[in-house]
Amino acid sequence: MNETKTALVCPLNWGLGHATRCVPIVHELQQKGFKIVIAGEIPVTSFFQITFPGITTAFFPGPKIRYQKTGPLWIKMLFQLPHLIGWPRKERRIIRQLAKKHKPHCIVSDNRYGARVKGIRSIIITHQLMIKLPWLLSFMEYPVHCIIRSLIQPFDECIIPDHDKGINLSGELSHRYPLPTNASFRGPLSRFMVCEQATDIATFPDVLVILSGPEPQRTVLRNKLVKVLKRTRLNVWIMTGRPDIPDQHITSGNLTYISHLTDSALKTILLKTPVIISRSGYSTIMDLTYLNRTAILIPTPGQPEQVYLSKHLKNKFYILEQSEIKNQLMAVIKNLSERSHLHPENLLSTSNP
Repeated sequence: MNETKTALVCPLNWGLGHATRCVPIVHELQQKGFKIVIAGEIPVTSFFQITFPGITTAFFPGPKIRYQKTGPLWIKMLFQLPHLIGWPRKERRIIRQLAKKHKPHCIVSDNRYGARVKGIRSIIITHQLMIKLPWLLSFMEYPVHCIIRSLIQPFDECIIPDHDKGINLSGELSHRYPLPTNASFRGPLSRFMVCEQATDIATFPDVLVILSGPEPQRTVLRNKLVKVLKRTRLNVWIMTGRPDIPDQHITSGNLTYISHLTDSALKTILLKTPVIISRSGYSTIMDLTYLNRTAILIPTPGQPEQVYLSKHLKNKFYILEQSEIKNQLMAVIKNLSERSHLHPENLLSTSNP
């Protein structure tokens, strides 16, 4: 009788993007007969329990990062640097305990530089072979890249979810410096690669807002968008990104807040919705590109990676700064509406500002 092999999959809990892009990896491993153990935190583990019912989960904490409401993110990150530098050592200790318990044949991690065990095939997924830094600190980008290389090199393999040549999504994040010897480009990874469209959705929104990323900027973005969109006649659905609170639908006027949707339902809605608004996170960009959809991307203020990606892909997406939402959001939506079924009267304000 053949022994069932186990794969330990460990996405980082910095927004659901690190989890969603692991979906095709988990699907492929299951097709090959592996038992999957998802090691992470809520809501990552909740997401996988919905996407793959019955899947085994284990607790694997990650570094806690909180963004600022105002001011440059890099200043706060600078103060958290000692915590971040020491975290891979903590991860190695925790992953050894998880490996001892679950006895995996391989470990697949997403941006967890310490999730490897000697003697077990260990694979890391990342598109950030370099970290974009603010202009004043840009001289540190190459030294930081060298540190990242040193963290990636001990893995058996590094998977870069992007194209090697031609049009790519990550730009300098993956292509500026020579790769580690164990790294290779495997093409973008989207959760929608392995799911069909839902067939039981009767109505669709005019505007779909996808909230993501850590607090407090997630709530800041929501409040700014709501303030503008609630004064229109548009049917707006706001995905709050909370798979740990499944099937929650709350309607307030023309706004409907939805905690989470299955990948099949979200795929169908993304394909049918005229206007999509989201952060410029890399996993979201991969999903939208796979579905051949454009969107209004609003980079998280002070997060250099998202700011860079929005500039790198400005010819594919509509880019809006968070500070411009109040005065320019409706103009951008109107521009998009001219290519869709939206009626101009729906863009009219229903009340005075």
